[in-house]
Amino acid sequence: MSTPYNLHSLPNMTAGSHTLSVIAKKAGYEDSDPSNVLSFTAYAVTGSATKGSITLYDSFIFSDEEAFTGAVVPSSGCVLPASISVTNATLVNYSSSTGIFSIEDPTGAVTITAVCLQTYSITPTLVNATAASGNATVIHDNETVTLTYTFDGTNYVCPATGPTVTGATGSWTKVSDTQGTLQLSNPTGAVSFTISGEEALPQLDTPANLSVADTTASFDKVENAESYEFYVDDVSIGTYTVYDASQVGTELTIENAPASQSGNEVTIE
Repeated sequence: MSTPYNLHSLPNMTAGSHTLSVIAKKAGYEDSDPSNVLSFTAYAVTGSATKGSITLYDSFIFSDEEAFTGAVVPSSGCVLPASISVTNATLVNYSSSTGIFSIEDPTGAVTITAVCLQTYSITPTLVNATAASGNATVIHDNETVTLTYTFDGTNYVCPATGPTVTGATGSWTKVSDTQGTLQLSNPTGAVSFTISGEEALPQLDTPANLSVADTTASFDKVENAESYEFYVDDVSIGTYTVYDASQVGTELTIENAPASQSGNEVTIE
């Protein structure tokens, strides 16, 4: 039957090579001869964490030791990193949810380092806009998040220009009249911004009854239209402007047309 003894209980341990032997003792008995001599090495273990600390099971790890444990502890307002760094030993496992890790197989003085991540709040102000249900409410150091906002598309549409962002770098993308996305990166503090839907412009009616008689194209007047643009094979050939009601029924020459189209005429009825 073996008798265990934890080497971490040895007093006054120092880094370096050591030997260990055992003599059995009992009152009324002569001491036993020394056991076989065990050689082992103790390696110093140190740990440090940016925006946090590292708790170690002991300040030494032994040459044949398995599963030496410790834990990364983030500072208030910070979260654990996705990974940690270990030199001169093998990292057996690390949990980014608990911070607990274990190492083994040391080859020299062991150093464990970690960089915890600061957490920053994201506070949007929404005017005629709605945030997607999955939008992040916080952002961490070295993280990039994408937020989605929607607009009704009838009364208010997505703006082409994004908001001014405080506390991070912001990049706005207009996806459509009803949706836009804001990408946040490089946070330096609490993040805030205002998303405002733009008032939708009324849409002009579609020009109706476009027809050609001889060499003149004509179509019905569109209420409130100030100019018309013509397309041949889906390519613009120029525009003309309606100046006043007296032009209705007259032939107008297309302005800014290519030389091959110069002199083309249309009639507005």
